[in-house]
Amino acid sequence: MNQKIFSLALAASLLLNGFFIGGYWVARKNASRLATKTRRIEAVAHRLNLTPAQQALFRKLRNRARQMRKDHRIQTKGMQQALIRQLAADTGPSAATDKLIDRLTVQQAQYLKEVSAIIRQFFAALDDPQRKQFRKLITGNKQLQALFSG
Repeated sequence: MNQKIFSLALAASLLLNGFFIGGYWVARKNASRLATKTRRIEAVAHRLNLTPAQQALFRKLRNRARQMRKDHRIQTKGMQQALIRQLAADTGPSAATDKLIDRLTVQQAQYLKEVSAIIRQFFAALDDPQRKQFRKLITGNKQLQALFSG
């Protein structure tokens, strides 16, 4: 009985999280998003006083990070859907469910390592005053923290 309640609660939680993420995704797709992101990128380049070479590197790395995020979403979408189907089947804990969760965890960790490497590469291209300013800009600012996340 407790196992059934736990499975139902977990499935409901995943379903609600799915709706939340879906709503968030739709909201981000509106037309003003592109303009806002463009202004944000230009503001960062201006505030950091990036050279033309640094601006080109910034755009290149940001585009690479965005493509990696798209690839990550494609790679994990099927696993997430399979996990939800398994949880909805209400078969209780299973090795298959644990294996899917482990695979999703590995995929997420790999993605975060790759994005971290991109951010470190950009950071290495900055001089000391720019690094200090970049740290100041992104600390506590979720919109700027998302510069390399798509």
